[in-house]
Amino acid sequence: MKHTRLPVLCLLVLLALAACGRGAAEVAPTAPPPTATAVPTAVPTATPVPTATPAPTATPRPTPTPKPTEVVCDLDRLAEAVDNLTQVTSYRQEATAYGQFAGQQLRQRMLTISGSVEMADGQVSATDMRLVSYTDAGTTMHIIMVADQFYFSQEGGPWQLAPAAVAAMLAAQTGQARAADDTLLVILEDRPCEPFSETIDGRVTEGLRFSDITFEDLAALPSAAGDLSQLPADMKQSGEYTLWLAEVDGLLLSVRTRLTLTFDVGDGVSVIEAVTAMSDFNKPLTITAPADIATPVFALDLARPDDAAVIVEDSLVLVFLTQEPPEEIKTFYTQALTAEGWTLDENRKSSISGSNADLLSFSRGEERMEMAISVSDDGETVVSFILIPAE
Repeated sequence: MKHTRLPVLCLLVLLALAACGRGAAEVAPTAPPPTATAVPTAVPTATPVPTATPAPTATPRPTPTPKPTEVVCDLDRLAEAVDNLTQVTSYRQEATAYGQFAGQQLRQRMLTISGSVEMADGQVSATDMRLVSYTDAGTTMHIIMVADQFYFSQEGGPWQLAPAAVAAMLAAQTGQARAADDTLLVILEDRPCEPFSETIDGRVTEGLRFSDITFEDLAALPSAAGDLSQLPADMKQSGEYTLWLAEVDGLLLSVRTRLTLTFDVGDGVSVIEAVTAMSDFNKPLTITAPADIATPVFALDLARPDDAAVIVEDSLVLVFLTQEPPEEIKTFYTQALTAEGWTLDENRKSSISGSNADLLSFSRGEERMEMAISVSDDGETVVSFILIPAE
């Protein structure tokens, strides 16, 4: 099974069942035994008229035990905590995602994200985050965002400026963070919820557990990432979202969340869980852009469409979007590369993220290169080149 990747942002948790009180069983009245009739003597005497047996007194029906009052979640408090986040100047965030997929005996850590967030005028103005992906042999990445510019360094390598198309996408998601909270509140309004109280790090928190959360709920968030369209529509799924709210310096804030999704696409039950903790609110913080930015360039000097929006570029990989039709792109680069001495060795069809793609293999002496052409969900042509180093 292909492991499903989800955004670590999230939502939602648990069903409150109202316990119904039951009255004691009614006790049936018991009649006293009748008085025995006296045995007559030899000289008969008039038999006295028997005294009427008194009617038994009915046992009082017990008063039914009243049903307990159903405890409900205070969604106004949740909305207050969401709004209050726009009033802080900074905070620290620690998030970890776990997965236990069908056939696995133990839960495995998939991803950790840790770092600081700087706020200005109720919006995220800068972030400094470190990501570790345990599904890719512990790959680490350091990401800094300042003034809608994104910089990244992989495995301690040189700092690079994210391509404009990637920066625009990430900036849009960051800017939608407040809108995502609004959407989340709408989703939670009609979900079963159970309140609870718990002490975390010496602080008493108000807990809210929402249930009946689905992948469709996640996809509805403006900041949703990942393609959920390939999941079976009739798959079994259930989800919980828990939030812990606490007073921090007189301000009600969300200090922890936990999202748990359980699903079965036909090969067994899988569980994904994401836990996020927030702390160090309003601590002094200044995030700046890194110095010495490297500008990687693809090793081959290839002509690009005028509207090419680069997604990835380094010495071995080039990926861009264009409005040019896939067939025209394929014809153009096949002719251009052939003119440069490359030979088309193979042209095959494949599927990339549910979309049909052309895969072309080129060679020139000891050099090898793969080209892929597909169409994005937005109808743009996705073009990628990968140079394969000689062994």
